[in-house]
Amino acid sequence: MDVQKGLIIRQPWIDLILSGEKTWEMRSNRASHRGSFGLILRGSKTVIGVADLVKVHGPLTVEQLEQSFVRHRASLSVLNNAGGKPWSCAWELANVRRLPRPVPYAHKSEVRWVEFSAAVVEEIQTQLSTLYA
Repeated sequence: MDVQKGLIIRQPWIDLILSGEKTWEMRSNRASHRGSFGLILRGSKTVIGVADLVKVHGPLTVEQLEQSFVRHRASLSVLNNAGGKPWSCAWELANVRRLPRPVPYAHKSEVRWVEFSAAVVEEIQTQLSTLYA
């Protein structure tokens, strides 16, 4: 499994994902990506975990968002005040792993998906292999 790109996620959401308490990452748009990606703590310029994006739900209605709170952990006021479009699309995550050590990467611009260099991909792979050794 090559982790070629990463997603920038704010606190407290990234910690909730890494602890297993949050299995849906809420976004304003659907995603075409499926598979592994790096979890980047916003502002740190480091990859601190890895997850698999397995399915996208939505856009969800208010009722669906209320019923799925245990999956996304965000109040309706947070979901509706996301700095632009409301967060109504749920990116379902699985196989979440925290890396033993943060992996620094070069951040080029404010984009949704960050493409990793070969060196970052290799370091993430090395750390993941030690988790399953």
